[in-house]
Amino acid sequence: MAVVFGTSGFNHLKAPRLRAKSLGMSLSFTIFLGAAELAGAIALLTGVLTQWAALGLIFVMFGAIYKKLAVWKTGFWARSQWDGTMI
Repeated sequence: MAVVFGTSGFNHLKAPRLRAKSLGMSLSFTIFLGAAELAGAIALLTGVLTQWAALGLIFVMFGAIYKKLAVWKTGFWARSQWDGTMI
């Protein structure tokens, strides 16, 4: 889990403008999201405040699920709402 959230957070922080545009979010929220994911990953990896880190990452995933299903209207593996092909 630390690797998954760590790479995602790093990608948010590496190119925040491009990432914000691709996700349809504001630049400031994208930076916040990247920092939260990276901090949660580091906490899980090091074992520091793991329960709080896991709780924070759960909220991040609730947001991702909402965005995927309600905003983009795609399934879990689908690239768009019109196809069910895997990425």
